[in-house]
Amino acid sequence: MADSSHSSTKRQQLEQCLSLLSSETRDEDNFVAMLILPRLLDPVSDKESLHFTFDRMNWRFVDRLLKAAEDTADIPADALHTIAVNLLAGFCSDDALATRPELLMRITLMGNLLANIPTPSEAVLESILQCFQRMVMSRSGLDHLGPVLQTVVSTALDSRDANSSITKLAFSVVETYVRQANAYRGTEDPTGSAMIDSTLFGILPTLAAVFSNNQGQLKFDVGSLLIELCSALPEEQTDKAIPLWALEIREGLKDVYGSKIGTSQRDMSLILAATMFRRFGSRWGFTDQQIQNARTSRLSVEQFVALLIHVACGELRVLLDDLPVNSVTTPESQFVAITPVCCEIVDYSMRGLVEENGPISISVDVLLSIREALHEAFTAISAYLLEEMAEYRSENDIGVLDNVVTASCLRALSSWLAEDDTLSPHEIRHIVPLLVLAGRRRMNSVGVHPMEFLGPAFVNITTDPEIGNIFVDEGGCAMVVDFWSILDSQSPLRLTLVSILLNIVATNRKAVSADRKFIDATRLLLRDLVEFDHSAKQDGLTLRASMTTLSLMILRELNSDQVESNRLTVEGLLEQGLSFILDGCKASLGKDQQAWEEVKELWLIAVAAFKDCMIKISAAASTISQNPKLACLVDMRRNPQLGLEMRDALANLQISSPG
Repeated sequence: MADSSHSSTKRQQLEQCLSLLSSETRDEDNFVAMLILPRLLDPVSDKESLHFTFDRMNWRFVDRLLKAAEDTADIPADALHTIAVNLLAGFCSDDALATRPELLMRITLMGNLLANIPTPSEAVLESILQCFQRMVMSRSGLDHLGPVLQTVVSTALDSRDANSSITKLAFSVVETYVRQANAYRGTEDPTGSAMIDSTLFGILPTLAAVFSNNQGQLKFDVGSLLIELCSALPEEQTDKAIPLWALEIREGLKDVYGSKIGTSQRDMSLILAATMFRRFGSRWGFTDQQIQNARTSRLSVEQFVALLIHVACGELRVLLDDLPVNSVTTPESQFVAITPVCCEIVDYSMRGLVEENGPISISVDVLLSIREALHEAFTAISAYLLEEMAEYRSENDIGVLDNVVTASCLRALSSWLAEDDTLSPHEIRHIVPLLVLAGRRRMNSVGVHPMEFLGPAFVNITTDPEIGNIFVDEGGCAMVVDFWSILDSQSPLRLTLVSILLNIVATNRKAVSADRKFIDATRLLLRDLVEFDHSAKQDGLTLRASMTTLSLMILRELNSDQVESNRLTVEGLLEQGLSFILDGCKASLGKDQQAWEEVKELWLIAVAAFKDCMIKISAAASTISQNPKLACLVDMRRNPQLGLEMRDALANLQISSPG
């Protein structure tokens, strides 16, 4: 009975207090009511009274308090702000009220307090940030908070003591906003996503500056947030200069790698570096762009690149060498999380190192140290991959190979093999079976076919006859042809595949007649050459030259039974070969001499192979000898503008041609 009486009395007091908040009452009455209200409300235990008050609130008077720019005769402006934001914070403590329009519409006024008041009290700041922390949980809250988020970052995060409760609370607001925004982005229409992206891009420079300048734990907290931001936001145009905020992040990483750090901090820095490489390519790490007023005591770009590579390579060796045999790794383990990151850093770094006319010059001593670090890392990667291959062959479990760690190691190793010329055939031949095995099927763990990144490595290493023979023995030619068969006829990967087979045919001619997959290759060549010819492309001279040369080099190795059973294909490829030889003569007399010089060697090989075909494939030769294009070649040979080497090649061709 007493509790009921007390509750009734409290409600009466609350109603009387709210009656003073009507628009008709004097300011003094409103002030009194606003001062009494907090004593009558308990947001935790009495939600009903809180909602009752919310529905009867005089929002105009609340706005007047928030807008107060000067002290009154009796009350300082900061006290007026405190009264208002404390009330709003009480309402925001209730989830159902925190996203109501009446509160969200006050975000701009609270943001103005952060931006325009020179020295707002800690209490005002904390209450405002507490409100924002609850408001940001809704989609409408994101929209209202977006315009003032930059103010939160610059006022409460960038310019205050990193260890203060205000800074921690401000960071929590920004972090929550970023995560909520990323969660909503995937479900938004383009306009809504663009608004969110604009807000997030707006805070990037200030966050990057915090990461660059702060030397405490906040640096690493902001670094983790930058990873989330940069991974989610749309990429900038690659032909533009690196934005200053990205250079600020590089400056901050210089501090990290120039000091002693723990495992979690090192992992964050590696992930952030890989994220930036992924976003901007190798130029992010190697560009000589600088930010104004950068500390001269920091590492140079050359030192940064070298140290980053050493850290990534060192981490790879530790992770791969110390992995227990038959260990069970989880997606959350450091091994699974960091190994792909280090491989990615190494991959992009190698691209930067081999890039012609690179933006920075690296001394010989530094290059030697980088090469040594890379060699040691790839020795560890090769050993790990060989162990994985042995386990796969033993267990026949594709999951041993089809996972992000193995795929990332394969990708990095492929980049190394594609660019480095210091590895001996002895070092390479042990891993060729693994590379062929990996190239036989699509990897679901990375969403691409391994041949998309293995291809350049195969092009480089199969120029060596010993490596080429191992490649053939392991079924590499079949792997290439099978992958080619699933590609679109316009795929840019065709040139890579043709180049691999050209290397094999040039160094191991016997492989052609022994491997039926070369017959399948001739059908693919004819398909693509016909479609290429019909498309009338002007920018694919190298591809056409490579495909034609390969087809003729295969044809001359076929036995009579193979020729007879594939006669239409053979005749079609000889026709394509004749057309290419004639077009090459015309190209050599044309304006684009640079393009012609790039394929001249292939043209000469094609002519020689065509001559052999005309001698060996008599049935097809009789048909070709009647082709009008052959007569055109005879006339072309008499052209004095044609180079002597080409005229000699055509003379040999004519001698071997019937009629």
